[in-house]
Amino acid sequence: MRYLGLSEYQIRARLREIGAVLEDHIYRGKKNRILIDDTGLKILERLRQLENEGLSVADSVQKIKEEMAELASINVQNATSATPKEPQTVPQTTSQTELIAVYKQMIDTLNQRIESLERQLQKKDEQIDRLQDLLQNRLPPTKEEAGRRGWLRRLFGR
Repeated sequence: MRYLGLSEYQIRARLREIGAVLEDHIYRGKKNRILIDDTGLKILERLRQLENEGLSVADSVQKIKEEMAELASINVQNATSATPKEPQTVPQTTSQTELIAVYKQMIDTLNQRIESLERQLQKKDEQIDRLQDLLQNRLPPTKEEAGRRGWLRRLFGR
């Protein structure tokens, strides 16, 4: 998976490590391919970010489990609390701040990828135009272009 910068083997190893966290986000597709939804991909991206920060895979998995448990407890607290008279804001914890930073980084990465793909598309369009020009100049003229006598007669001067 080039997006994460990991080989298939490395992705499979990480999926084994973090399988319990991703169990709701992994599916099997055609020919038993492993499919991961967007949330699962975000979790894998977070895992990769923690690894890039110097944590081992096992430590990264543990930190992600802690972050998810913390988010789940905040969601439970919000769901079970009485309806407030004034809207309450959930205080941002370190993990939420880190997640926001991860999302911003993901957005930047995706924007860079979009720009790269747009440049590639522009180059391909230019190549197509060049090839169409070459093809147009190399093919013999049509009957309408060549007139009644045909292009072979003109070529040989008959």
